[in-house]
Amino acid sequence: MSKLLAEVQILPFEGTSQRDIETLIEELMSLGIVATMLPKASIVPPSYNQQRRQYNAEILLDRVRLAPGHSVLGMTNGDLYVDGLNFVFGLADSPGKAALISLHRLHAGTDDATFRLRMVKEALHELGHTHGLGHCADPRCVMAFSNSLADTDHKGQEFCSRCAHKFRGH
Repeated sequence: MSKLLAEVQILPFEGTSQRDIETLIEELMSLGIVATMLPKASIVPPSYNQQRRQYNAEILLDRVRLAPGHSVLGMTNGDLYVDGLNFVFGLADSPGKAALISLHRLHAGTDDATFRLRMVKEALHELGHTHGLGHCADPRCVMAFSNSLADTDHKGQEFCSRCAHKFRGH
C-alpha cells in the first residue's frame, strides 16, 4: 500500500487496553497515518443500554466530536449499536472529523495477528468515511461494507485505487 499521508488523533475510551491503542497507532503509522493519542475519555452513562448490554454508538460519537483535532478516531472495548441494527463495528461522520470503532467483536475466535488486521481494517474504514468515502462495491477494498467478521476478514486492508485517490484528495 502506498503511504496515505494523513493525521489522526486517537481518543481511547475508559477500559480500552493500552496495548491495543499502541498497536493501532503503530499500524497506522506504518501506513503513513500519523496517529497520536489523546487522554482517555470517560464513557457517559446515558450511552449504555442496559436491556441491550451495548453502548449507543451515536452518543459516543458525540463525545468524539468534542475532542481536539481535525480528525479524531474514538476506540472502545464496548459493544456498539445504532438504532435499527444489532451491532456496529464502528460509526463515523461522512464527511466529518469524528469516527469510532469498537474492538469488542474483533477479538472473537481469533489470534493476535488476525485481531490486529481487523482493528486496522475497521479504523481505516471509518477514517475513510470521515474523508467522504461511502461503501465500495469492490469486495477487497477496505471500504467494502462489513456485516460480519467474515466480511471483515475477507476484505483487504487497503483502499482500492478509486477510494485511495479520493482519500488522498480530501
